[in-house]
Amino acid sequence: MHPAKGVVSGAIGGPSTGHGMNYQNLYAILRALDLIDQCLAAPYRAFKISIEPRAIFDGKPTAWDICIQPNDSFYEVKLNPTRSDVLDWIERSGTASEANPTRTFSLVYSTASGPMLASMQQLMRIAVEAAGDKDRFKRLIELEEARDAEEICARTSVPPHELLTKIRLVQEPESGLDSEIDFRARRISGETGGKRLRQFLSQKFVEAVPHRRSFDVAELIDELRREGVEFQPPPEVAASDLSPTAAGTLFLLQTCPSAVPAEVIAQTFSTSVEDLAEQLSPLQAKSIVSFHEGMCMMRPLPSEITVHNGPNLWGRLLEALLAYIHAHKNEKSGRNQVFNTVEIARKCSASCQPQVAQVFRVLDKLLKRRGDKHLVLEVADLSIGAARRPEQVRSKEVCAEQRVVQEG
Repeated sequence: MHPAKGVVSGAIGGPSTGHGMNYQNLYAILRALDLIDQCLAAPYRAFKISIEPRAIFDGKPTAWDICIQPNDSFYEVKLNPTRSDVLDWIERSGTASEANPTRTFSLVYSTASGPMLASMQQLMRIAVEAAGDKDRFKRLIELEEARDAEEICARTSVPPHELLTKIRLVQEPESGLDSEIDFRARRISGETGGKRLRQFLSQKFVEAVPHRRSFDVAELIDELRREGVEFQPPPEVAASDLSPTAAGTLFLLQTCPSAVPAEVIAQTFSTSVEDLAEQLSPLQAKSIVSFHEGMCMMRPLPSEITVHNGPNLWGRLLEALLAYIHAHKNEKSGRNQVFNTVEIARKCSASCQPQVAQVFRVLDKLLKRRGDKHLVLEVADLSIGAARRPEQVRSKEVCAEQRVVQEG
């Protein structure tokens, strides 16, 4: 592949042969499998893979083979990079880095000939040792008589001692890519599912090249599931990098079949709606959680969130939902929370939460108006079972709840 006429040097990237395109496709599949793994373990984070993306700074476009978000990593993938390829990669890395100094740039290769990559490794090591000190970087180059240093440093538009700490050389032998991809795909989706997963990604990425397409990883997982591919669930999705309120909100919303009033979620965590919105703002920015007309909702996630105090949170949410429905029993907003309440009551019943004993009294008339006798009977049984548990405190309120259910 050659630069198109009128395009800035370095604006066109990627392998130049069909063999090289296949290698690029395989590496994209490998990175995508890694992102799928991460997305299943942290479904509240936004992961994206782009094929043939372009980064533009000051009107200067630079093209890459692969880009991965959220860490803003750009990859150039070459079977056997030449000296010219390496220098071109350095130049484009510098240009793209000017737009965002937190970006990282990797040159992925199968084999290499010539001394250029060895020179790059030496300069990268020196840059790390210099620790941001420009003068020390220069002295170390002179001390080690680093080969090709002058030519390499002259190709970047940003300080080389800074850029060289943000670039990576990744050797991924072509001979091992197939087996590595098969291993990871099997681990994620099993033997049959792994083959379908690999074929699906390969086709997606081949079709994406001419269109410079980007893929949301969670959406890829949803599409694969619709195609019948199953995924091995991670041992735990603890969301430990979120605040307890944010993680707990995700945990609760994933159980509810419809949106929940924001005031109910806030009450569950003994906070205000304003504070709840602030704590959920990172998730709103990623379109994981949204607020609309006082309602809080969450898009479906590829994996279930777990929290250490889950049963207690279910109990507190159930209590808040029952209070909300009681206060809005003659309004549509209250009636709309019936199915959320029933679903949470089922969870609370399994975890022996005492709040279940109150459910039938609050939902009795609303359930009967719906005419679903099976649901009425189920909720009655849940409340009776909760009221009769040996560990339940036999207060006047609990005894009254049991009488209401039995008489209902």
